[in-house]
Amino acid sequence: LVSSLDPAWVAFVGSLVLSAIAIHFMEDPNRDGMLYIQTADIFNSVGFTAARDSFDWLFFPICIAVVSKFSGVSYEVSGYAISVFMMACICATLVRITAHQFSNAAWCACIVALSLPAFNHFRDFLIREFGFWLFCLLSLLTAMRWVKRPTWMAGLVVQTFVGIACLFRLEALTMYAALALWQLVTPQTWRQRSLHLSMLLFLPLFGGLILFGLVAVNVINISGRMASYASAVTPADVLSRFRLASNQFSTTVLNHYSGGEAASILFFGLLSMIPKK
Repeated sequence: LVSSLDPAWVAFVGSLVLSAIAIHFMEDPNRDGMLYIQTADIFNSVGFTAARDSFDWLFFPICIAVVSKFSGVSYEVSGYAISVFMMACICATLVRITAHQFSNAAWCACIVALSLPAFNHFRDFLIREFGFWLFCLLSLLTAMRWVKRPTWMAGLVVQTFVGIACLFRLEALTMYAALALWQLVTPQTWRQRSLHLSMLLFLPLFGGLILFGLVAVNVINISGRMASYASAVTPADVLSRFRLASNQFSTTVLNHYSGGEAASILFFGLLSMIPKK
């Protein structure tokens, strides 16, 4: 019987059961979940602009609002239905990815996917990470299949999955960088490398140029979350914040003799946290 079962489907169904159990013993949605439910209600009642004033990354709340509107169930039930389905797809996709590389490890991957604490303890949460994880994993699985038969259509699917992941969390943009680095280090001719990079990065490059142009001519203004992320990757802004932090560190924590080394102490102290974590 076990040999006739698909480990990915077992992971999918098992995830649905585990999520149902976790939600059954839940009292109230988590704090972020309450925000998404409130924003979904505002979107359906007032509109996009008012919803954006409540929360500025709207894709997940809009999904909740749309499912609730067309199904007739509450926003909370809609949110959990979406989250439970995406979590089940995450588990199944993890099994598919493992089986693609190591076919004999599929059942082990099924067990790990259903027990991995990294995301399983969020089963009774309403969070955007479910969509972020799912579509990043789908892009990875599609890219693993694409590399065996590179086509423009398959490359478009990879880019689209990453784009959808960005609608849940903007950090998914790093997947585009990972795809580019993957092709740059893969042994191939420069002609093949250029073609493959074009297949995998056409959409983000084209979209990025359009966005840059619209911002440059003040057609749109970057604000809120996008402005925060842009500042986080701007070297001048990062250096300015680091200098401010080191000055505060020098005057409030360090003694007179160590004050001049505040920047070095702070930098290497933060750097040491990476291997520690």
